[in-house]
Amino acid sequence: MVLTLRRTAVAAAGTFVAVAAVALTGCASSAGGAEQSSGPVVVANWGGLASEAYQAAYVEPFTADTGIEVQQVDAPGLFVARTEAQASANRTEWDVLESITDSDVEFLAAQDLLDPIPSDVKARLVDELGAENVTDYGYHSGTTAMLIVCNTDRVKVCPQSMAEFWDTQPRSTMSGAVRGRAVK
Repeated sequence: MVLTLRRTAVAAAGTFVAVAAVALTGCASSAGGAEQSSGPVVVANWGGLASEAYQAAYVEPFTADTGIEVQQVDAPGLFVARTEAQASANRTEWDVLESITDSDVEFLAAQDLLDPIPSDVKARLVDELGAENVTDYGYHSGTTAMLIVCNTDRVKVCPQSMAEFWDTQPRSTMSGAVRGRAVK
């Protein structure tokens, strides 16, 4: 497996087999002086039960088929902070960011902390997943949703929309407060 000295992370989300292919191909085709890496492909993900499931369903079969070792690193909610820290220290440790949000990808890409996937890998992903699910840095493998859950035993009126749920406007009819001081 060929990796560049920089070993910047390739952002990808979802099914590990495709992620590993993206990481390996992506790192191998980066410009600059490449060197042979003796270490595993390091995948940062959310950890916990998800890591256990990925290990059994994807990592072990992938390693058995390819001989390429994969190491998962738990980094729940820390993709941006740790990627920035690794870049600041000039010591990138992760090869793949798995299950990273679109906004985090955009943020890290704007800081030039992510390498785009190679065009040939992107083309294969587009063929398999559809253009709407593939970006310059990886692919979408699922979606999330925000749900309003309301215990009617505890509140009289439940919010009916996200705007009502997240409404931060004060509902008090009191007036006369200016910058935290009472006005006489």
